[in-house]
Formats: sequence, structure tokens, C-alpha cells
Amino acid sequence: MNKNNLLLIALAGAVLCAGCGDKKEPQKEVQPAVFNQEVSKSEVKEVKKIVKNIQPQKTNLYKSHEDRDIPLSAVAGISALPQNIKNIINKQIKDADVYYLSVFNDKVIILKEAINEEDRFTRHDFEVISVSMSDGKVAQETSFPRKMSNDESETEVWKYEVIEGDMVVPSVHTSLNEDGSIKTVEKWFYGEEEVKYKLSDGEGKTISLRKTTKSDSGNWRDDHVFYDNKGNTALNVSFVYENNHVARFTYYNSSSPETCITMVNEYDDADKTKETLYTSDYQLKNVFTSVYKDGEREEIKVFDASNNEVAKFLAE
Repeated sequence: MNKNNLLLIALAGAVLCAGCGDKKEPQKEVQPAVFNQEVSKSEVKEVKKIVKNIQPQKTNLYKSHEDRDIPLSAVAGISALPQNIKNIINKQIKDADVYYLSVFNDKVIILKEAINEEDRFTRHDFEVISVSMSDGKVAQETSFPRKMSNDESETEVWKYEVIEGDMVVPSVHTSLNEDGSIKTVEKWFYGEEEVKYKLSDGEGKTISLRKTTKSDSGNWRDDHVFYDNKGNTALNVSFVYENNHVARFTYYNSSSPETCITMVNEYDDADKTKETLYTSDYQLKNVFTSVYKDGEREEIKVFDASNNEVAKFLAE
């Protein structure tokens, strides 16, 4: 990889949070200095904040409402990547909502809507992929969500139920091994209970589940939880919806804590105006703000945890 690509990776990592698992050491309380009353005011030096001259960068702001949802942090991150990597990413996110994107360890991590797999019914409708910065190779970043069969056969046994009068929906899908033993069991729930989908192994241990919690205001929370073979949480993806927008998003991955993030969003009608990123231990990382004109995004500003402006992007 040449020096220019290394510089671009460094910029992307700096803008987006190059290590959300790192914890800062608590700062010691600084006591106010006590000056001798005889010291003249001219001897007391005034400390002024250094304001950096930020050079705006023109880039694709994915500004039209015809584009699918993409975080402001993802727009800023993509802008710092080489053109060949941008092309690969744009192909991967075409016609899909993007929930999270960042650069870690020489690869771009993307959590996006899953649109290429034909599911018999809703399971976990997202995927986590990575794009290598060195060769552009696209790979599944995690083993979750698991791809399940939609076939019906002697080893793929389905049960259905009727809801809302005449709607036929799956209720149980049992996948069998060749010897007839149970490999996995999927169950869907359509009542008032929070759990809407559950996947278990042959021993009855939970592999993953999806929960939906609704409020009286019409807003809701959608949680996707995945477990390892010891029953510990391996992956947790959570969406909190307000007025049909993702107001809060959380990504927790036990195997790579540096990629964990919480994103809090603010909107003006359909336009996202502010996006705040926190680490897994809820330390502020970056704030992104955006400006619109006639429904199209014209500007994105990036601020660090000390509220210093560190980058500015304008529409091409």
C-alpha cells in the first residue's frame, strides 16, 4: 500500500473513532492557581484556544432523498477512501440502508440492510460485511446473522398458522440432520410478546432472537441478540425508532470491542441534522452536523469530543 493510501486510512480513522474500546484515564481535578496579590496583571499570561483553519472538502454527500439512509459519519468516512474502495462500497450499499460504517485495521466495516437474500419471513434483516483496503475483497465480517434454508423437504420441515383472517405465515421451521436429529429450530411469534423470532440449536440453546418493544406513542425498539456456544452475548444490534427514524443505534461485538458504537440521531422532519457517536462505555467520540437546502444535503461538519471542528465537507 502506498503512502497516500496510508494517509487516507489515518484520516478516516481519526474522523470516525479509531478505537471505541479504549478507555481514557480519568483526569485529575486541577485546582485553581493562587497568585500573589502583588503580582501585576501583565505578568499573568492569558491562555487562548487555538482555532484551526479547516479546509472544506467537496465530496459526495449522498444528499438526495432518493438515496437510501446513510449515517453522516459514513459519508465522512467514505470521503477519505481511495476511489477504487469507494466504488466497491457504493456497489455494496446500492439500494440498501446503511446503519454504520467505519475503518478499522485496514478494512472498512459496514453494517447494512440485507436485501440480496430472499427470506421466507423476517429474521434478522441486516448483515455485517468488510471491504479490505489492500485488495478490495468483500467478506462477511461476522458469522451472524446465520443464513437459514427456505426449502421444504424431509430435512426442512415447516409449520404454518393463519393470522389476520387469511394471512398464512410460518410458525416453526425445523432443520434436521441426515440421521433425523434436530440441527436447528426457528420459531416466529405474532402475539403481544416482545420476542418475535427465535433460533435454537438441537439442544435447545438459543442461537439468536429478535425482540420488538412498542410504546404507547407509536415508537418502537428492535433488538437483535446473538449468542456464542457458551450462552454469552456475541453480537447485539439495537435500533430505537422515533417517528419512523432511527433515533438511536447500538452495535456491540464482543470479539472486536474497538468497533462497538452507539449513535444518537436528531432530525428536522426527514432531514438528519445531528449525529453523535459514543464508545461502548458511552464516552463521546465525535459529533456530526448537517445543513440542507430544498431537501438536499449541502454541508457536513465534524467535531471532536472537545467540540473542536476537525473537518468540513461540501456537496460536489
